[in-house]
Amino acid sequence: MTDKKLFVEGELDGNLLNPIMVSGWTVEHSGGVGKYELPQKTKWHNIASPHAKHIYLRDRDFDFEPDPLPDVGPFEMKDKFGYYWKRHEIENYILEPSIVEKATEVNIGDYQNALLESGRKIRYYQAARWAVGLTRIELPRSYDLRTHPTEIDPSKFALPVALDSDSNKDWACKKCQEFGTNIGACLNRTLICEKFDKKTALFSDKSFISIENILIWFSGKDLLAGLKEWLDKNKQGTPKELLNKIRDWMIFHNDQVLEILPEWKRLQDILKT
Repeated sequence: MTDKKLFVEGELDGNLLNPIMVSGWTVEHSGGVGKYELPQKTKWHNIASPHAKHIYLRDRDFDFEPDPLPDVGPFEMKDKFGYYWKRHEIENYILEPSIVEKATEVNIGDYQNALLESGRKIRYYQAARWAVGLTRIELPRSYDLRTHPTEIDPSKFALPVALDSDSNKDWACKKCQEFGTNIGACLNRTLICEKFDKKTALFSDKSFISIENILIWFSGKDLLAGLKEWLDKNKQGTPKELLNKIRDWMIFHNDQVLEILPEWKRLQDILKT
């Protein structure tokens, strides 16, 4: 039997997705390996076991904006090794009103109003997080600061013409200064403010605040934090307690979850191919 594994970020992901796995597939959470390491981990597992099939599934978070396509995800990553959710993160599916209603028996209308109010409350914070996230995407990666001149290919056993102390010290300083300049350009206050103002305008638009939009654009963890007063008023415990309660319901009612979340049904379809 072919070894088939879906690598996910954390224990919560594993707990929720394990009940909906198709035959032959198992879920394995990263065990401390972050989402940025998931692609490499998946790649090397496939290399080590060429007859096996390993893919990863990660949150979208603030790393890139929602896919403009109307299709439900998960959407394929550019590296072809994995997929990302259409909604912001795994918690955003736990906050789905139809699931919350079934798991807690709260009034769905009251909950939807509270969720929308949570979105309004945190919209400027989300705009700020998006400004930082989009800036982070533009930053040059550490591996762009190569320890050899661009024109030199170490694999071909090439060396610079100048090997004296002063020439190499000057090159090292210039290389690092250029890298620093590139970073400084990305971290320019004006550019960051432009990103913040753009997202603020979007999130403040009256037509924006809807259940669908905030579950796609806003952090589920932050939305849960914004529900604290409502949770207390409705005797639903802390955000963590609510999350755990809904998680447990989803684990034991996976058939209903698949009916409510077409994106999760789509995941099954992907695994069957």
